[in-house]
Amino acid sequence: MNPSAVGARTLLVAGFLASLGAGAHAEVIYHNDFETSSGIGSEWNHHDRSTGALSGFLGRFGDIPVILTLGLPDDQPGDDPGDPGDPGDPGDPITKPISELPMIGGGDGGVAARAGDSVWVYSITFDAYFIDSWDGADDAFGQDFFFAKINGTKLFQEFFDNHDADDNYRAPDDGPRNMGWADWEDSVYRNIRIDFLVADGVTDLEFRWRGTADQGIEDESWGLDNVTLSRQLVPVPSPASALPIGLLALGIRRRRA
Repeated sequence: MNPSAVGARTLLVAGFLASLGAGAHAEVIYHNDFETSSGIGSEWNHHDRSTGALSGFLGRFGDIPVILTLGLPDDQPGDDPGDPGDPGDPGDPITKPISELPMIGGGDGGVAARAGDSVWVYSITFDAYFIDSWDGADDAFGQDFFFAKINGTKLFQEFFDNHDADDNYRAPDDGPRNMGWADWEDSVYRNIRIDFLVADGVTDLEFRWRGTADQGIEDESWGLDNVTLSRQLVPVPSPASALPIGLLALGIRRRRA
């Protein structure tokens, strides 16, 4: 490929990436920091709460599903996105091109947007606490992983290990260190984020988290904190940007399914 063509594609890619978050603002739909027991409402299927060396959080849990069910605002992707009203905090650029984001409730549906329009991109962010002897992918003691689903679609699954950092999907934000439970070290992973689209007709979202810790809650457990559902209006790339979207897709490394 000649240098001028490479340069033109580079400019298109750069412009597309800049447009992902340009002028976007995040509208917070739901947030819970679990600082009080009374703040854990009926939207959660479990109300266990812990404190200790960390701030209040939801947990501790073993090998059970923890579910959050939320209704969505009325102006869904089947409608004109319109004015998001009070936008809240500035939105971060989305983590993938729109064409690569998972569609919740996809089927034959879609979002009401054409090139040059905007769509709602939703984001669920959360902190995850892994307490005591998580063993990651260790052959003898492990297969300790943690996953998240949205409306039954698994969108996050990773091994976590408080003994060997090489088994983790990334380094923890705090730890591994003993934070006051058993004799094992503990780890905190902050701002884990999943971006996604919502198809026409979807009115509720079910978020399901589960850890495969199966050695008893006093030996391995986990918790959630700072759970936030937000959305931002993101411009749909024009047809001229279709080529860079394809190029970007080739460069995305998908994690284990």
